[in-house]
This record gives sequence, C-alpha cells and structure tokens, in this order.
Amino acid sequence: MGHYNAFNIDKIVLEKAWEELLEKYSIGDKVEGIIDAKPTFGAFVDIGDKFPAQLEIIDIINLDYDDYLSNKVYNIGDKVAGYIIGFSKHNYQIRISEYTLEELTERHDNLKKLIDEKDKVGERPSREEIGKVPRGGRA
Repeated sequence: MGHYNAFNIDKIVLEKAWEELLEKYSIGDKVEGIIDAKPTFGAFVDIGDKFPAQLEIIDIINLDYDDYLSNKVYNIGDKVAGYIIGFSKHNYQIRISEYTLEELTERHDNLKKLIDEKDKVGERPSREEIGKVPRGGRA
C-alpha cells in the first residue's frame, strides 16, 4: 500500500491523517502487515494505514541476530503480526512488538530487579546478564 513521505506532503494533510490513525488504534492493539523494508535495526511493516510500523530487533521473539542478518528470519514480503507499543509523531511511525504489553512489562520488572541487585553490591549488569533476562511469558 505504501507509506506517506513526510517530506513531500502537505503538513496539514499529514497531521490530519496522523490524527485519524491515533483515533483508529490504541496501545496494545494487535496489527498485521507485510515487511516492506529491512534495515539492520529491525523491519518496517506496512499495516495498510500509510504510516510505517517499526518492528525493532529487540521486539522480535527469540531473535538470533545472525539469523536475522542472513535473512533466515523475516524478509521483505513476509507477513508479520505484532502489538502497538507506541506512536512516534516526530517521524510519523507506529512502534510494534511481537511481545504483548504484559510481557514487555514483565521484562521491565525483571531488568529492574537485576539492576537493583547489582546496585546493592556496587556493580552494573553486563550485556550478557541483561540479554539473559527473560521477556515475560516466553523463553
């Protein structure tokens, strides 16, 4: 379906379309679409509403980054589903995650516990420790 090009469209038209999008969707809504771009940090998904939905690599369940880079995981044209986790007006993008809001909240709580434990002994968690913190509900 394609996306709006924020640089080549009347700002009033863009703002009106963005407001309509915000009325249509809420945080936590499940959406489906087709990957139409795949930069190294994630994927852009066309959900049929003219604004790109960004699925970052940290929001892909059980992602092996090497598999992602070698195109074993998600390619342009693949169907994906996710949950809306935010809206970025500065670049007119929808943020989506394969994880539910509950799972993301649980991960946040688990990360906070790890940081608090390390703080008690004057340390900071390593990348490896952070990477091992489970995202709620799924290993």
